[in-house]
Amino acid sequence: MKKIVYTLGNIFATIIVAIVLIFAVLNYSSAPNAKGLFGYKGYTVLSNSMKGTFEAGDYIIDQVTPYDELQVGEVISYLHGNNTIVTHRIATITEEGITVKGDTNPNADDVLITKDNYIGQYRYHIPKLGYLSAQLSNPIILLSICFAIAILLLVLYFKK
Repeated sequence: MKKIVYTLGNIFATIIVAIVLIFAVLNYSSAPNAKGLFGYKGYTVLSNSMKGTFEAGDYIIDQVTPYDELQVGEVISYLHGNNTIVTHRIATITEEGITVKGDTNPNADDVLITKDNYIGQYRYHIPKLGYLSAQLSNPIILLSICFAIAILLLVLYFKK
């Protein structure tokens, strides 16, 4: 019975570590000009401008799709200014560029999206995962987790 519990614990721990690593690599490769992880990029939602589709604290995954294939009604991410990533729904497409609007916003964004500031097309969201991602960037929490893992490894090592 102990061997079964130990094996299941190892399998569970391996799956958790693999998932965390995948999200870490996805975040690392999600810079606006990067290619992403297998064509996908991930971001944490910071506002409720798209409430109903996703909301603040959710983690969204965008697919890097061709700019020329976008259609009205699709949700896309773009770079606003030098460091703000915005994800809103396409309102209009013209030869000059694309205008977007948050689902809960009364007006369209004041930015024209072109190939230069377009990032990707929204595909999936994971509710509340963005909160976890934000907490893991806190050095105290990260050190606490590392400390707990170190103690667990020491206990397992000396338990043999």
